[in-house]
Amino acid sequence: MSASGKNNKWQIYGGISYTDDSITQMWYPSYDYFTRNGTLTGVYNYDQDAIDFGNMSPADRIRNARRGAVKFHPEFADERLVPSDKAISIAWQNIPNEGGGWANWSPDSQADAKAYARLLAPDRRFFVVGDQVSTLPGWQEGAMMSAQHVVEQIGGRRLLTVPLIKRAPNTRRLVHGRS
Repeated sequence: MSASGKNNKWQIYGGISYTDDSITQMWYPSYDYFTRNGTLTGVYNYDQDAIDFGNMSPADRIRNARRGAVKFHPEFADERLVPSDKAISIAWQNIPNEGGGWANWSPDSQADAKAYARLLAPDRRFFVVGDQVSTLPGWQEGAMMSAQHVVEQIGGRRLLTVPLIKRAPNTRRLVHGRS
């Protein structure tokens, strides 16, 4: 692929490619097309693949990501085009005070349902907003839904108290597309 983007043989304009490789998926930039630089998410994995990657050193994670990416695009083998020294790797489970990339509500947990309902209700003048308190945890749409919920509470269009929630959102189904 040329730096100018002319004769771009990839013809990929944002989106995700899935693979059965441990990298699971690659996310392509959805902004600023045909520029010299960009950010590509070369690995977005979860479950055992994420645990296995997290147990590797950052350098090993980058090498494994490159091997997976080469299956999609042979150009990834060229360090000049995709330099390893510009790569970063985050294993969420290794970050202090982080349990993962999104809230992992269990739909069958009474404790999760109670905690989820509590987060939806304000504490005097303090409101919680974010994808973690929406029915779409892990997605920007969920964060926007949460913000709308709070704005409607502040504006008096939605009750400040939240009815008892019998089931928390099924995070696994929503985020991974399966139960």
